[in-house]
Amino acid sequence: MYSLCTGNSSVQSSLRALIRFFANKALPIFFWVTKNNKEYRLIPSKKNPETIVSLTSFPDRINKVWLVIEVLLRQTRKPDKIKLWLSKDQFSSIEVLPNRLLSLQKRGLEIELRKGNLRSHKKYFYALKEYPDAKLITVDDDIFYRTNMIEKLLLFAENYPKCIVANYVRKIKITDDELSPYNEWSFYTSAGEPNYLAFFGSGGGTLFQPQIFPRETLDKETFMQICSSADDVWLNLMTRINNFKVVKTDLETINLLPITGSLQNLTLSSVNLMGQNDTQIDAVRKFCIEKFNKDPMKIAQFISN
Repeated sequence: MYSLCTGNSSVQSSLRALIRFFANKALPIFFWVTKNNKEYRLIPSKKNPETIVSLTSFPDRINKVWLVIEVLLRQTRKPDKIKLWLSKDQFSSIEVLPNRLLSLQKRGLEIELRKGNLRSHKKYFYALKEYPDAKLITVDDDIFYRTNMIEKLLLFAENYPKCIVANYVRKIKITDDELSPYNEWSFYTSAGEPNYLAFFGSGGGTLFQPQIFPRETLDKETFMQICSSADDVWLNLMTRINNFKVVKTDLETINLLPITGSLQNLTLSSVNLMGQNDTQIDAVRKFCIEKFNKDPMKIAQFISN
């Protein structure tokens, strides 16, 4: 459910457009009509949650983010908490948020406002700080996720406890022992094969085991200076400091079903089209070499370990 068909033909492209159009019309109605179903809520969470889904949003998307929460509340395996982190620079108080979003607090959503604006890094930053012993699942605020998305992440996490588990992954391309531009990286489709060449997208549904990040991951002054618009880049390179591989689930996510009707934020790929993604990868590499004496994108050094 909530996934587009795959293929490259014009017919399939048209079909995907139709599915996207009708899904964005029908699913909000379906969610609203069935919102009182007792199955579509979280059980009151434990004091020390085992699994947290964490996301962020911004003003141009805030009217639509309730749709993402609805999908998360309808998962075949539910997390202990769903946390939505927002900036006080953009939202002065909880009361200014849309009623449809606020109503989801009764069903388990927790909304947190924080000073400052860490942009997309809010997706993981506060959850890592406040729940260091929990499994952290990050998602984006503009996708109709499949209802078994969390179940797949948890299943693969059980089978690969020393890996980052991701639904949306690209394969790093190396040419003559040098890192190729991000636009040349292909989609990684090999499920269940942990690999150092796998580069996860944090918004497609990504699970991080507890205690896998170096403490420098929470150095907000640094990541906001050198990598402010690409949390994916920062997280990927930080996990490589501790030599963690990425494993892809068997969910088909090359064609995710987007939520339309709001101004689109800058994603990893769209930023890269303007040349910023490769620039930020280079900047984080330099930081890691200076800080850890280790190049997180020098693949040969991992393979030899």
